[in-house]
Amino acid sequence: MQASDEAQATDGPLLATQRLTFTLALHAVIASLTGMLLGFDLCIAGAILTPVQRSLELCYPCGDGSDAALARCSCAEKQLAISAVSIGAAFGALVGGLVADRLGRRPALLASDVLFAGGGAAMALATQALPWLFFLGRASVGLALGLGGAASSAYLAEIAPTAWRGRFLEFNELCVCFGCLGAYGVAYGLGDARWRVSIGLTTLVAALQLLLILVALHESPHWLASRG
Repeated sequence: MQASDEAQATDGPLLATQRLTFTLALHAVIASLTGMLLGFDLCIAGAILTPVQRSLELCYPCGDGSDAALARCSCAEKQLAISAVSIGAAFGALVGGLVADRLGRRPALLASDVLFAGGGAAMALATQALPWLFFLGRASVGLALGLGGAASSAYLAEIAPTAWRGRFLEFNELCVCFGCLGAYGVAYGLGDARWRVSIGLTTLVAALQLLLILVALHESPHWLASRG
């Protein structure tokens, strides 16, 4: 009986740490905005590719100029516009873990937001005279994906109580799906003529997350402990 009472006294504080508090939930939501940005930027290019082709004259003119004709056309510029994000993500993944381990999860998330915001702005400002801005923006967003994806997953795993760790990471994956779905919804709602606004939302969400990180997000306790 005495052993049972001692076990309950020991387990009490441990069980208390498994509760989902408002502060913990807020940290999880802020970190998971990276997942939403990831999903949005992976899907938005496909949703606005036709108006981008017309505006920047990628594989254009082609056929009768219809959406179907432009979709069938292929050229190096169009391929680069889509694949640049993967190229950037490859480099981001290579350095993402290193940055998060050396500087911390919080600085890595801040750096990814700067890259997201700059990339979104560059794509929105691209013109026929400056089409390279679109390619540069896509690469910058890809770099942010590799960097932020690693940092946000590590951060969520480290701040989550054991009972909530799987749910935190699952929520981050759901945010990726919501971001992708949102990309198609925004592109449909705003239409082809406002494709710059659609892709520029990356900058807005990244700026919001950056502000929230500066104001409300604490560094991972695990990383702090690893640095003494």
